[in-house]
Amino acid sequence: MEASDNPLKVGLFGIGLDTYWPQFPGLRDRLIGFTAQVAREL
Repeated sequence: MEASDNPLKVGLFGIGLDTYWPQFPGLRDRLIGFTAQVAREL
């Protein structure tokens, strides 16, 4: 099998419990930002 026969697929998702978002202002936005940063690096 050659490398072109099996292309690499990568998935990325960020997950957070929405119960905490109202308790910690900006938490959701930070999670989204961290996930975007990792996605850019990939």
